[in-house]
This record gives sequence, C-alpha cells and structure tokens, in this order.
Amino acid sequence: MRKQAPQERSQPRPGTLGTARRPGLRGLLLAGLAGLTLQAAFPGFNGELVFARSTADPSPGTPVRVELFELFPERPEGQRAERRVMVTGAGGPGPVQCLSPAFSPDGSKLAIASQIPAPGGLRLIHELHLISSGGQHLRRLTTTFMAPKVPGSAHWPCWSPDGTRVAYIAGLERGPAHARQLRVVDLAGEKTLAFNLELARPAWSPDGGTLLFTREGQLWTVPSEGGHPRPLTRPVPGSAYPLRSWPAWSPDGRKLVFCQVDAEGQPTNLWWMDRDGSHPEPVARGPYPFYSPEWSPDGRKLAYTSLRDGQWELYARNAIAEDTPGPLGPGETRLTFSPAGARVGAPTWRALPGPDAGPRPEPASDAKDQDAAGLLLGLAGEEEAP
Repeated sequence: MRKQAPQERSQPRPGTLGTARRPGLRGLLLAGLAGLTLQAAFPGFNGELVFARSTADPSPGTPVRVELFELFPERPEGQRAERRVMVTGAGGPGPVQCLSPAFSPDGSKLAIASQIPAPGGLRLIHELHLISSGGQHLRRLTTTFMAPKVPGSAHWPCWSPDGTRVAYIAGLERGPAHARQLRVVDLAGEKTLAFNLELARPAWSPDGGTLLFTREGQLWTVPSEGGHPRPLTRPVPGSAYPLRSWPAWSPDGRKLVFCQVDAEGQPTNLWWMDRDGSHPEPVARGPYPFYSPEWSPDGRKLAYTSLRDGQWELYARNAIAEDTPGPLGPGETRLTFSPAGARVGAPTWRALPGPDAGPRPEPASDAKDQDAAGLLLGLAGEEEAP
C-alpha cells in the first residue's frame, strides 16, 4: 500500500482528535439535511468508532438488547471511555435494536439496521434507517420485500463514496443463501445487482465504480451501476479452503482486507491482497478468530473484532502485513471490555477531514450510468470469468 508522507504540522496530537479540530456535529448534520453531497477527503483524520453491542438479559423470555456505542481509539487509554449512542424514533416505542452501523462518507449520518414488526405484526424483521451521528432518527430507508407479500429483511449497509446511495444485503430472516440479494437504494429508486449471497457486509470501492460481495465462500465484484458479477477469487481445486468473507477496501483503493473462514463458515484469520486479487498476505492470525475488519480513514490502521479473550471484543492494529499470533500484534490495542456474555459487532470508523487531505481516487471503472428509478435488475446466472 502506498506510504503516506509525514504530516508534521497537520497531524493532530494524541488525544486531540474530536476536540479542537473536530468539525461541529451540528454543522455537518445541517449540511447533510440540506441535501448537500459532502464527501470525506482522503486521507482524513481518524474520528470515533461506532459499534453495536448485544447483551442478553438474564430474565427468562427477555430478548437480547442491542445498543450502539462510540469511542475514540486514538486517544490515550484513559480517555477512550465509551459513550452510548442514544437512538430515538427508529423502531417505535421502547429500546431500539440497532445492528450493523455504517458512517456516511461525510460523517454526519449513520445507516443502521433496526428491528421492526413485519407487516401483520407476527414476527420481527430488520429495515435500514438513517440516523444522525448523535442518534436522532432521520428517515426509514428501505421497505424490503423478497416477493409480493413476502417481507424480507435488510442487513449490512455500506455507502457510496459520494454519500448518495447505500448498498445492502436483502434476504429472508431465516432462509437459504439463494434468497439473498445485493441491492442499492437512493432517493430515485432501487436496483438489485446480484443474487445467491452470504450474509456479510458488501464493500464499495473508493472510486465508486465497483461493489464487492461474498458468494459461495469467494469474493465477487459487480459494477455499481449494474452489469455482470465476476469472481475476484476462486477456490483451491480439491480443497474446501480458502473461503473468504467480509471484504473491505483500503481508503486509497489499492488493497482489500478480508476474513478467511473455515468450512463451517466460522471466521478464522485476516488477510489482504491487491485490488485485482493478487499478492495475498496474512494480516492477523492465531489460535482465535478475527472478524469484520474496518480500515481507518487515513489507511494506517485496521479495526476488527476478535474472540481472543473468550468473547467478541473490538481491537485495532497497524495496517501492516505481519503474522503475529502472540499476546498482541503489531501496534495492537484492545479497545472494549464488555460485560460477561456480551458481544461486540462490526465497527464503523468515522472520517474527519484533515487540512492537507486530497481528493479521493479517480474512478478506475468504465461502468456506465443508468437510471436507478424503479429499476430492478435480475442478474442471476450472468457471471463472467475474468
């Protein structure tokens, strides 16, 4: 990955992110609500991490509670105190179940999956909602149907780099993988880009031209405006390994980090490779699993969850290819210390624009624009070999 030039004067001192140089949340939110297309420049400063934590209530028959929290990983250890993000108005009365948060590129909004009653009220499903970075509900983003009169659920949102669209996985709450689809939604309408997926967050390339997703244990790409899905990785002949899931693009668009999974679909190690699928290298592996990697906005760190200490917690480390199965990897820091029985979910990292930040990468895709209004593309079985 391209080395970043030292930034002696523009780099904030440890512990100052989100204080003197942090843009006002009110200003960012007002700009987002005014319909402006804001975009975080690369590289930016690393803001806060937001994640969901699930906690089982010991009372019989009480459902699992899922809440959002935030912390600043680059502050000194004594200043990393978590803060609960109080989400209001997204799921009716009572606590709001918030899953799979994803920051918009400008940092003013979060897309979340919120649990709501299905039509008829007989069961619960998940739909995507937009909330402000402070937790105020803005609007419902999806109403998911897998077929007429068959309500589905929406999971794992990811934003386009210009902040105008959200990709997500749509599927039945319980059902086969072939019932899952990659969809893109914006104010103009919605389109379906691929079928037969695994339930893992898709990834939008920094140039905006490509979406990356998981199918049959391998990584696939599809043009973000619609087209033919193509395999980026392939299985090893005669072996069930390696299986790959949960991809994430580096902010400069040159690297892909992903989670390696075993034959049962359980996460094991983190690897990365070049954007064309070449030169795979281990990033984190050990006798415990790693999952849900997320790049820092400046491209220098990775946040992820790990079962290192007996339950799923949030960690961060330097983004370098080293295999270090010891107590902590290169530059690794444990960020959360959850109550017993709790589980930390996939993080999302907020970008704060820096004074010396440059533009994001130019598009490397030749995908052509298409009208998204009301378009539904059924592309099952139209894959092409690279």
